[in-house]
Amino acid sequence: MKRLLKPLGLIFCLGVIVSCSKKVDSGTIEGAIVNPYADFNPVVDSADVFTYTFQNLSKNYKAIEWRFGDDSLSTETSPTHTYAAVGDYQATLKVTSSTGTVSRKIVNVNLTPANLLHITIEPTGVTNQSKFVLHIKSHIASAKWTFNEVSPAKTTTTTYTDITPVITQTPGDFNNFTVTITTDKGSNITLSGNCSTKGFATDITATRINYTYNLDNTGNGNENAPKLIDGNLGTKFGYYASFPEPLKYAIQFPGPVTVTLYGIENGNDSGSSRDPMEWYIEGANDNNDASYVVLDHIILTKGFFDMAKALGLSDSQSYYKFWYYPIANPQPFSWYRWRVVKTTGAFQIEEFKLFQ
Repeated sequence: MKRLLKPLGLIFCLGVIVSCSKKVDSGTIEGAIVNPYADFNPVVDSADVFTYTFQNLSKNYKAIEWRFGDDSLSTETSPTHTYAAVGDYQATLKVTSSTGTVSRKIVNVNLTPANLLHITIEPTGVTNQSKFVLHIKSHIASAKWTFNEVSPAKTTTTTYTDITPVITQTPGDFNNFTVTITTDKGSNITLSGNCSTKGFATDITATRINYTYNLDNTGNGNENAPKLIDGNLGTKFGYYASFPEPLKYAIQFPGPVTVTLYGIENGNDSGSSRDPMEWYIEGANDNNDASYVVLDHIILTKGFFDMAKALGLSDSQSYYKFWYYPIANPQPFSWYRWRVVKTTGAFQIEEFKLFQ
């Protein structure tokens, strides 16, 4: 009898162990971790470029939090948000499951002025008069324009509050403008540009693929020939003696481009004693002397500094000043050359720019 009880006891104990094991397994299943999945799609409003609807595509979550990258947040499922200004924002979605596990997703929202606002200049039919038109997928509540009309030296600033101003420009002048608009939702955007009576003027100097020069300041690397087109208005090309031969500074572009005007920023000291006095602007499709065609020829009777003083500018205003010259009959060329044949005995220029 005792021999029978021992096996039965063992069977009973095994049954208890198996039963307990099942209870433990059952408890683990009931407390399983829930992993959420964060996903969303930002969709711009067709009527306002600053407003986005953030379409929530997340799964397995209990709580949700949005941060739009401009110090604002929301706990709505699929919120709509309006940005107050242009900028690069990081929209972040955080979802939390019922067991406390977190998932995040980040999407960049880039509001770049040139991508949101477009400006066209439309002739009115009146000589030298144009209408400036704003194009943006938002309702414009107000606009403020600032125009700087630059005669070769003196600047006149005019402001307009018309959303579509009509501007009369002086032939040969170079103008820069800035416009700030405010939408009906309070968002702001500012855009700047350059123009003349021929329309927009875009600086293309930096798009060059090559440049050559025949004269250089080998004794001073801070004022050598490359500084003439380095895009830094604080550097300069100085040649502190009479030219032994005309300066030939040639710039190559990837293909033929039509330059409509050019700008020269005079030096920052010595009055007019280091100014160019006679030069040619030339175009060609290869960098050979025989190929160049004359596009503009200027002879000055006085230097830049003296001309600026005659216009009433102070000493400080007479330096670091751009002088702009239009090209009467622009033609497409891949090479453009500034050929300076006469100076006041030396040469010192801050920057040379070509505009399309």
